[in-house]
Amino acid sequence: PVSQVTLHLFRDEEPKKKGGSGGAAREDTHHPLGSVAIPLAQISGRVFQESWYRLVPYAATSGSAAGSSQASIRVKARFQNLRVLPIERYKEFAEQLTFRYAELCHGLEPLLSVREKEELAGALVHVLQSVGKAKEFLAALGQAELQRCGDRETLIFRENTLATKAIDEYMKLVGQKYLIDTLGEFVGRICTSTESWEADPKKCHPSELQNNQKNLREGCEEAFQKITETYSSFPVELNEIFSVWREDCEVAGRGAVLERMIGASLFLRFLCPALLSPSLFGLAPAYPGPPALRALTLTAKVIQNLANFTPFGEKEEYMLFMNGFLESHWGAMRGFVSTVSSPDGQLDMARFDGYVDLPLRLAVLHRLLTHILSTKDQVTIDQLHPLPSILNRISDCLGPTEPRIAVSCSLTEPSKPCYVPPKDLCKYSPMHNSMQLIC
Repeated sequence: PVSQVTLHLFRDEEPKKKGGSGGAAREDTHHPLGSVAIPLAQISGRVFQESWYRLVPYAATSGSAAGSSQASIRVKARFQNLRVLPIERYKEFAEQLTFRYAELCHGLEPLLSVREKEELAGALVHVLQSVGKAKEFLAALGQAELQRCGDRETLIFRENTLATKAIDEYMKLVGQKYLIDTLGEFVGRICTSTESWEADPKKCHPSELQNNQKNLREGCEEAFQKITETYSSFPVELNEIFSVWREDCEVAGRGAVLERMIGASLFLRFLCPALLSPSLFGLAPAYPGPPALRALTLTAKVIQNLANFTPFGEKEEYMLFMNGFLESHWGAMRGFVSTVSSPDGQLDMARFDGYVDLPLRLAVLHRLLTHILSTKDQVTIDQLHPLPSILNRISDCLGPTEPRIAVSCSLTEPSKPCYVPPKDLCKYSPMHNSMQLIC
């Protein structure tokens, strides 16, 4: 069995031009530094472990002695060995989640840490997507978020709630194609470009400022058009959820809040983070260099302000020149929000065709809930009955070393539904009719 994992570290060096000063092609160089060995026994379990590990250098280069390095690196990691049972073992658990997810979230959310909320929301979204309940789940969470925030509209999807974490995970699940189709080419071009988009006069030469501002304005125009005109890749699932939120806002007499809900979910939690960290969202193979990162950061600022319908102020005085751009595009942004939240379905949009490994996700959720509930008080555990008993039965299948949840002996299992035959069944029974024909 595997007993340790080895990390190999390299230092990225400035790319060198090929073919002399006139060559356009660049060659990336990665200088090997050394390796770090981490025993799996030290990082096993659900909780992340953080520790210093000595860097073992590679063979001596350019006069340095092999093994003379005293460098260390701090690593935060965890290792989990997860057993996945046959799908039939999770049948009762899946049914409980499908029909009682609202009670589970309501009962647990006040007791969860931020990391537990993130893990629970992620696992639950994948399971409910697989059983066809994700739309209902996220629509309900959006409605609850609207009610929770009340008049504090600026807090919608901006706090560490289950609703925020769930919509984060769902957009990553169903929106990857849309993300690549809208921003993939744009981000790729910026990452390979040497153009400067720096708009802060304190960070660039005065002679470059005007051209930099032009680059930023044109880049934001391109990104905005890509986002708002690529309807063919927009996920139908998000359109269906947004349309429910739209109806909820209109019924509550708060139609204008819809713009804030979509701005704080689709833009604040998906599109703009993808611009800021493209390598984490599959838009770039590596972390962008400083000029590209700055260009993407400024673009994300503009797009987010556009989605918030908020001009730049004195806090970011160097961006005031973009307020004209924002004001001229607010109409198009409102049109986009209206289209992606329309229940009419007049535009052809993309439906998620990915695969969710349901047994794996149920196994992850079983371990997570068992860990969470085993640390809670008995009152909380009893309120979620019969879920703790169902989790324990799965643990029984996994073996005696699996943790169990303390269940009160006074609680009885809910009786299974009994079959009640329709009135006068015998009159309509095929057997009864057949006997009549024989007679």
